[in-house]
Formats: sequence, structure tokens, C-alpha cells
Amino acid sequence: MTKWLTDTAASTRFPVYTRSNASDVLPDPVSPLAATLSWVPGIMEGWRDGNVSNGAFAMEELTGEGIIPTCGLFNGYFYVNASVVRVFGERSGAGAAGIDAAFFGNRPDTPPYVAHPDDLSDAAGARMGLANRNNARRELRAPHAGVVLHVWKRLGESVDGTTTTPVAEIADLTTLELHAQVPPAELARVRDGMPATVTLLGIEGALPAKVARVAPAVDPATLLGGLRIQIEGTHTITVGSAANGRVVVATHPGLVVPADAVRRSMVGADEVVVCDTGVARVRAVTVGQRTETTAEIAKGITAGEQIVIDHVLGLEEGQKLTAPGAK
Repeated sequence: MTKWLTDTAASTRFPVYTRSNASDVLPDPVSPLAATLSWVPGIMEGWRDGNVSNGAFAMEELTGEGIIPTCGLFNGYFYVNASVVRVFGERSGAGAAGIDAAFFGNRPDTPPYVAHPDDLSDAAGARMGLANRNNARRELRAPHAGVVLHVWKRLGESVDGTTTTPVAEIADLTTLELHAQVPPAELARVRDGMPATVTLLGIEGALPAKVARVAPAVDPATLLGGLRIQIEGTHTITVGSAANGRVVVATHPGLVVPADAVRRSMVGADEVVVCDTGVARVRAVTVGQRTETTAEIAKGITAGEQIVIDHVLGLEEGQKLTAPGAK
């Protein structure tokens, strides 16, 4: 038997076939089902079309003999067309010798490359250059490493290469910022580099931060100015989370007491309860800056005075006080 029922015709324009890099692809012999269902009408045609798509060959070069020359099936065995690959090497700049080294190694029985007048083609070089440029444009590189937050464009959609048609949004999570809108009067007091703190739900305590950027102008539509506060350190924060920020615009000496030590009087005034030798003395105070845990006392008590800091509601003037744990 000199021919297996799945065998294909050999090319005369591209005459050299090889089993190198082919012997492990298909079983020996190739089954009729594999050859007729997938290889000849599918893979071999796709192989040919790929050589056309990358610009190395014109379609008529690979169809002129009425066969598919990129590979073949002979006596039931699968072969790669070395001549086609060598021509690709010549036209791509790798050279036939480079292709031979990849396919055959340094085998002494490698058939020598015999150049054909049509192996080198200016038209093929131009097509391959265009294909390479088009392929390069298909790869979108981010300006920095990060995590993809949103993908705005899908395969096949048009973009114009400007910021008006963004493809994806990428965040550099090594630097997290709080973006806030601030009234002009407050914005005027803020400067780049000022210390700040940021609080978020789910994270205990305030995170250290600093002002990264103060907008030079306010938005005429909202009459608010942008403020960027950079969170310092490494924290696990979900991008897009809501947060509160505080900026330290100035410092001055003063008295600070726990926020729970300040209570409201019957008329709505702020007051604290002073410990005067074991007796409660209700003292009206003026409160300055407040935080969630502290309050600044601008007027009403002096440094060194003892005050009640727990269960202050209900204490009356002159009521006897007992220290915690005392009998």
C-alpha cells in the first residue's frame, strides 16, 4: 500500500515537508474521522489563512496549486511543510537558517534550503509590516500597574484614542485618596501638605493622611472646590467607599476633655460637672472644636480641675460624688 485514504497531495512550489515538530501532533496513522472532520477542512485551512492574515503570503500563492500546502498527510502520517515556513523566515527577516535551527536543530541530514525566485517579496514585506503594526495596536498598555475597576469598551467597539472614549479604569491601590467637595470659605484655609485624618465604616480609628491637592478654583455649578486627601500607610479599603476627612488647618494650646463629659443644660447651653472636693459643681463652658471622641473647652474650666467624665446626666449642683471603686 503506497497511499493511505486520508492522504493529501504534495506541493511542487513548496516541496520540502518534515516530521519535525509534527510527530507528536496526531496518532499514526491519522484516522479518517480526524482528517475529514477537523484537520483538512478546519485546521489546515485555518493554517493557510493565518499565513495570509499575517501578511507573509498572498492567498493566491497558497491556493494556486489547488491544494493547501502549509502541511500534509502522507502514508497516514502528518507533515509540516518546511518550505512554507522557510519562505516565512525569509520574508520576516528571521531567515531560512533561523527557521531550520528552530525546526531541525543541527541535524546533518537537514535538506538544504534552495531559494526560489519568488521567496523574497516586497509586497509580502509591506503586508507583514502593516500586520505587525495592526497587531501592536490591538495591545492596550496601562500607564501604570494597578487593578481594573471598570471596563468601558468591549471587543469590536470603536475608540478614538482620546479621553472621551476611555477603554478601562485602572486604580493604583498603593496610593489611596479621599476626594471631597469643600465650601470656598473652608477651602481658602487649606494648603497642600497639611496633616489630616480619614475615617471609614468598618475600619476602627482614624487613618493618618495629608492634603495632596487643593483645587485652585471652585465649580461654578456647585460652588464647591475639590480637595484630595492622601491616606498614608497600607490599608485594605474598597475603592469607592464613603469616608469622612478632617484637615488640621491650625493648632493652638487648649483644654481637651472626653466628648461624653460635656452635657446640655435645660436651656441648651454646654456644661460640665467639676469635682470640687467630692461635691458636684455644674459649670457652664464654651466649646471650641469637637471630634467624635473629644471636645475643646475654650472657656469655663482651667487646667488641673477634675471633672466627671462618665454618667454626667442627672448630676445636680452640690451632689456628693464618689470615685469609681470607692466604698
